[in-house]
Amino acid sequence: MSLARPPIPLRKCPRFLPLPILPSTRLPITTNQHNHQPTITTTTTRTPPSKQFHTTPKPNAARSPSVRRAEAAQKRPQQPRIAATYTEDGLLKTPAQGDLPQRLRFLDTAAKTLHQEARRYGGVTVDYPTFVRIAKELFNAAYTYPPAAGLVLRIDGGRTDINEIFNIGYQIGTNDMSFKEWVLAACSLAGARGPVLYQTARYLAISARRGTEIRQTAVINKLEEIGLTSNDPRALQLLAQVQGRRGKYTQALELMEAVLARIHPSKNAPRGPEHSYLISEVMETPWRVYAGLKEKVGDAMGADEVMRRAALEYEDPAALQDYASLLMREMDLEGYEGCMSKAASSGDVMACLKLANFYYLTSKGWFPRRGVKVSDGDKAKAIPKPTRTVDPASPVEEKKPGALGRFFSFLSADVKSHAEYRKLAVDWYELAVKHGNSRAALLLAVIERENGNYEAAWELFQSSRTDDAKEFMPTSQDELVKVWRDEEFRPEVPLQLLDL
Repeated sequence: MSLARPPIPLRKCPRFLPLPILPSTRLPITTNQHNHQPTITTTTTRTPPSKQFHTTPKPNAARSPSVRRAEAAQKRPQQPRIAATYTEDGLLKTPAQGDLPQRLRFLDTAAKTLHQEARRYGGVTVDYPTFVRIAKELFNAAYTYPPAAGLVLRIDGGRTDINEIFNIGYQIGTNDMSFKEWVLAACSLAGARGPVLYQTARYLAISARRGTEIRQTAVINKLEEIGLTSNDPRALQLLAQVQGRRGKYTQALELMEAVLARIHPSKNAPRGPEHSYLISEVMETPWRVYAGLKEKVGDAMGADEVMRRAALEYEDPAALQDYASLLMREMDLEGYEGCMSKAASSGDVMACLKLANFYYLTSKGWFPRRGVKVSDGDKAKAIPKPTRTVDPASPVEEKKPGALGRFFSFLSADVKSHAEYRKLAVDWYELAVKHGNSRAALLLAVIERENGNYEAAWELFQSSRTDDAKEFMPTSQDELVKVWRDEEFRPEVPLQLLDL
């Protein structure tokens, strides 16, 4: 099963959304209400209008299109808007909010395109007439009734699988989050696998954030059915998380061992969101869940072994960072660099930042350069003296090569200088900035300023939008501008800002 990060669970097609369709409005021609004479119908011959100026508007004067639309909107009965409410586990409890006639007109306009997109990307297999029929039934039910399992199970006379109905609902719900939430809630209650997995992962995240216990909800019941009947490893993992949150660690560990026995690394991308292991961005990776359970029962070595396997076998970016942190505690610098480089190369922004921090600290003398041994003398000299800033009080002492080592120095040509490590740090900081990391922008601004690139550094500093600068930079804008180009001003970056 592929463990790649799942794509967005629905395809948004804003280009297919037509402009709002407003009914044409014809205002009736009314007679002058101040004239109480009986109305007499006569036939007159049209004469050229005289070009006389009148300050009093006629009662039947023509209205502009915008005025006519506004008047028609006032006369049109308004659908009372109900505030959306949710259950404790995050399911919508109210009908979808929106203009049903307009959604149906949108479907008439974009149905063929939506069907093609749904068959190509959305996992839909039904033909076009069935697609349109199910879509209309979904719209009519969603904007009229609260979510319920029976509503979606009766769609298309019960002939279409509930998972297919969910895929259709998410495909036609372009830019309508209220409708999508309705489809998610109704299909979760009906037992569709994708919605149940997604909703359970979201419920676990919500309850963890709020610090509330996991209750036996209708969706949890459906999850247990899926776990028993399908042995889907995603369902088993979510069940293990539920058991772990309830303090049943033994049962949770048994489930996670079954999960790890069913999954394997894969280089093939998933065919669709429903085939991705991490069905939601809030769903945790299996090894992080397993390692957390191991720690709960006091098996720290078992937790480390799980993270090692996830990092080395699956090359999961999060696991690579966790395992790299473990290697850093053991001062395995080459192992740390290798794991963090793989995680950063996958595009993980935090890995890019941590790798840049590591290279920057190496350039400052906190760590020996790779390929260079530390001094054989006092072991304390192998570790720089701690300070509050990134500049060590005493850099790590590297062992100088002997005469034979200098003679064969060409064999160690890959040993980088401190300046090259500084350049590597700049490269990874720049990549982290492109991913939108504010702290990387701040640290890169400090380096660029040290290099004399004051304008580029100022732009980076202004774009950082972080409060970290308050710890080592002037808080007054005028004072900061005054000292920015002063070569004697050297801000002391706190060491705590450089996470590893």
